[in-house]
Amino acid sequence: MIEDDRPKKLVKTGLYAHIRHPMTLGYCMLPAGMGLLFRSIGMSFFITLIIFTIMIIWLKAVEEPRLVKRFGLEYIEYRRKVPFIIPYLGRVWKNPDDKPPQSEREVDENRE
Repeated sequence: MIEDDRPKKLVKTGLYAHIRHPMTLGYCMLPAGMGLLFRSIGMSFFITLIIFTIMIIWLKAVEEPRLVKRFGLEYIEYRRKVPFIIPYLGRVWKNPDDKPPQSEREVDENRE
């Protein structure tokens, strides 16, 4: 019998705090980088676009429904808060665990 080695808990830290599918973004960037390396417009743009389109269709049609079924409300809430594949640039530069100050005193302490 083969053990299920999938994570038992939803990972929401690291890159996953900024985008839901960081590996897919990397896979889509690979042919773009190779196209630049080989000076190929076709590989940089068209192949990247084809791979990106296929991956998005697969993620939306297959992977995300599986994750909703597996993690339930936790994944639905995560999906609501975290962008699909392109990060919010303002969020990337901030620590997602940072909380806004609760009082004037905390604001003053952070200035020092």
